[in-house]
Amino acid sequence: MNALARRTLCSIVVPTMAGAAACRETPAIPPSQTTIAAPWLWGHLERGSYALGLHVIAGADSSRPEPLADGRSGPRPLEIVVWTPGPHENLTRDTVRFARYVDLSDGAVAATDSGRIRDARRRWLAESMSRAPASVPEATLDSILAAPMAAVVGLPPATARAPAVLWSTRHATPAAQSVLSEYLASHGYVVAWVRYTGIDSLRPPFDDVSPARKSATLEAHVADMQWALRRLRSHPAIDTTRLGVAAWSYSGEPATVLAQRTPSLRVLVSLSSNIFVSTYRGVDIAASLDSMPLRAGVLMLEETGAARGQPRVPSPILDRLPGKAYRVSFATLAHGNFNVLEGLLPALTGVTAVQPWSIGGAGAQTGYETIARAVLALLDKTMQGAAGGGGFRPPDGVAIERHGPGRGVSAVEGMAYVDTRVMITSDGWQLASDFVQPRETSPRVPTVLMLNKANGDRRVYATLARELARRGIASLRLDLRGEGESTNLGSFVPGVPNAAIEHAERDVAAAFEWLRGQGVVDSTRMGVVGASYSGELMAMAARGVARARARAYVALSPGSLSIETIDGIDPTGTPWWILRSRNERFVRDVVDSTRARSRSARVSEVGGNAHASDMLVSHPELAVQVADWLVTALRR
Repeated sequence: MNALARRTLCSIVVPTMAGAAACRETPAIPPSQTTIAAPWLWGHLERGSYALGLHVIAGADSSRPEPLADGRSGPRPLEIVVWTPGPHENLTRDTVRFARYVDLSDGAVAATDSGRIRDARRRWLAESMSRAPASVPEATLDSILAAPMAAVVGLPPATARAPAVLWSTRHATPAAQSVLSEYLASHGYVVAWVRYTGIDSLRPPFDDVSPARKSATLEAHVADMQWALRRLRSHPAIDTTRLGVAAWSYSGEPATVLAQRTPSLRVLVSLSSNIFVSTYRGVDIAASLDSMPLRAGVLMLEETGAARGQPRVPSPILDRLPGKAYRVSFATLAHGNFNVLEGLLPALTGVTAVQPWSIGGAGAQTGYETIARAVLALLDKTMQGAAGGGGFRPPDGVAIERHGPGRGVSAVEGMAYVDTRVMITSDGWQLASDFVQPRETSPRVPTVLMLNKANGDRRVYATLARELARRGIASLRLDLRGEGESTNLGSFVPGVPNAAIEHAERDVAAAFEWLRGQGVVDSTRMGVVGASYSGELMAMAARGVARARARAYVALSPGSLSIETIDGIDPTGTPWWILRSRNERFVRDVVDSTRARSRSARVSEVGGNAHASDMLVSHPELAVQVADWLVTALRR
């Protein structure tokens, strides 16, 4: 049984002491070594099969000079704290104490006198854990500070590249999310956090500073994370095709902006954060996501508000997202329970005077353990293609719903289809794609191929794929060469000559050939959805290769349809539906030409100025309409 399967079994256990102990995973290590138990500050969480290293990477962003402590100007100073999965044979190495995470979190712990350092750590920890810090016994604080954790300083990473998650910028993250960071690393994820080490005061968004200063702070946080991503992409332990960003508390908005500006990010994780609330900028988040769509999948974990008598409802934005979105809600937790300083540690040590934004008691411990298990399971689902919801089954008081492509249905109903990541070879390119097939199907089903727009990727079609699956139709979402995750031989840059990305119509033909080889696909009933330049590509593929001809075509903002393609619509009798936004001017000539030269093509407009597949984001109802049209066209 592989590691993913083992922890899938563990994740379905209701987190009780007996269940967690019975499910503790045995690492795949040589027989001469023994299994190492999880640190006691992990509670009942199960340690994964990897040892884990802790590294601090110092650097500077030379593109952003600023005043330094010595009065000179220089590059912006930054550090990255990184947890990496390490080789199994190093499980027994000496590990860091929790005090190391306090030092990484609190820049004030810089005194040289050991007594002052000890007092400063105690004070910082007590103030973080309790609304009455003086009531926390010194012995309790010292036991936490001296507690062994799982990470080994400087441990080399494992040889296999791993998916990576970058924490969004927020103070205290190394200590506050120490358990989750170590937990994920022990199960095969690289986890990182970037901190600013200069003299500028980047205040939290709720502080009494001007709107301009808040906006500048957000931009600084986003730029810091962009710098960290550039550094992490060259890290030998990281699989650069599987990157995500995680946020807790007020670090959510910078994480959302980073994900909007970095389409290659696969997932956005939110722990009771403001990912869909504009605390820094005061903008309309819905309008922001319309103008700059969020392609990443979303894992949102938050309190329902029931514990404080202030019920919360899920953001309606969740149902407008093109990627997979999951909301895991906790009825018995409050905001502070989503980090260990304010939730798990007080519960483990019996501190009852918790922060006013937390809930105390044993439920805080099992709650955080469930949070960690849910994050791991859903990362396995979204980053590594684990079946179902990654095996996560919520215990009492916890609910999971699927949004986005799932349109807010329960997670069980949302799993009524199989979504599998596949790679297709074309001219030496490895083309990333997602193959969706309904679970309840006849032996062979109609299938739709979906092609990205220029500077776009396949994730925008996730909602359409699900709507088709609900109607019994399979689909393949494809990143054409040089786009999305299919950038292994180069990348598409509009207006810049690049011979490597020419002849992308061959990718369409290769995708058809792959689909014809799948036993579930009815090769006589296949459709294609093209966007922008890929509208012409799908027609070129059909003219060049008979086996790449489809029964129906949908073209979203086809700005480059040739006269040959337009004049070929009527003679073939193949149904075409061409859509564009009313206010996007540069495809008007093509649409007008189609109206004039074709009697059979359906031509439609929607409001706004969204281009190509972005119309599916700004007009969520369009996915339903396109799915219904394809059902009719393919079942004629």
